[in-house]
Amino acid sequence: KPKVRPAPIHHDPWPSAMSIYEPLAPQVKHQEQQGRQTPRWVYVAGFVVVAAAIAGGVVALVTGAVSGKSAPPPQTVEDYLIKIDDFLDSRPRQTFMPNNGGLMQVFGPGSIGGGDCGKDCELELSCPFLHMNGFCRYDVYDNALAAIYYTARGKHAQAKAILDGFIYYMYVKKEEVNKQVTVGADEGLPSGRYLSLLAASYTSAPSKPGQYAGDGVADGAVDTGNNAWVGIALMRYAAAAGGGGGEPMEHWGN
Repeated sequence: KPKVRPAPIHHDPWPSAMSIYEPLAPQVKHQEQQGRQTPRWVYVAGFVVVAAAIAGGVVALVTGAVSGKSAPPPQTVEDYLIKIDDFLDSRPRQTFMPNNGGLMQVFGPGSIGGGDCGKDCELELSCPFLHMNGFCRYDVYDNALAAIYYTARGKHAQAKAILDGFIYYMYVKKEEVNKQVTVGADEGLPSGRYLSLLAASYTSAPSKPGQYAGDGVADGAVDTGNNAWVGIALMRYAAAAGGGGGEPMEHWGN
C-alpha cells in the first residue's frame, strides 16, 4: 500500500491579530453552536432598546426645533489648533531679554481647564514653588515644544521669540564661563563663542547666561533631555525658516 504522508505543519512565529484575542473570547465548538438557540426574550429586549433609542432621538430633534436651538456644528482640526494658538499667544513672557526674545510661562492662571466635568476637571492653576521664590516657572522643555509647534504652524516670528530666549541663555561671555557646563573654541566649537547648557527652568525675574541659581532660576538642574529638545527646536526652525534671518544660527544675538 502507498504510504500516506501527513500534511506539513507550518508554525507561524507571528500570531495573527485575531489569535491574540482568542483567550479572551474562546471559540465554541461547532456542535455546541448548532445545539443552542437564542431565547425569544433576547430579540424582544433588543427591539425595545432600539425603539427607545429611536424615540429618544426624535424627542431631541423636536425639542431642539421648538426651542430654536440647534446642535453646535462639529469643530474641525483647525478649530482646535486655533485654540492652542490663542492659549500660547496669551501666556506671559520674559521681558528682560534683547530682540523681544524670551521664554513663556507654562503654569499659572489662564491655563486651559480639563473640560466640563465639574470639580473633577478643575486643574491646579497656582504656580509650582510660588511659595518658595514668588515666581512661576518658565520650563525649557515646554518652551522647546511650543517653539516646535509654532514652527509647524508656520508662525515663525513666535517660534523665533522663544528660540532667541534659548540663544540668550546658551551663549555666555568669557567672564561668565562655568567650565563644568560650558564649551568653547578650545573644545572645537566652530563659532569660537562660549556655549553653556541651559538650566531646567527659569522665571520672569532677570537672569544671566550661565546662571543656575537665584530669583531668575526656578530649577537649576542641567538635564540632557531638556537641552536636546532645545536642539531639536532650533533645527526644525532652521529647516523651515532658514536659520536666524539668513545668518548662521550660532551668531544669533551676537
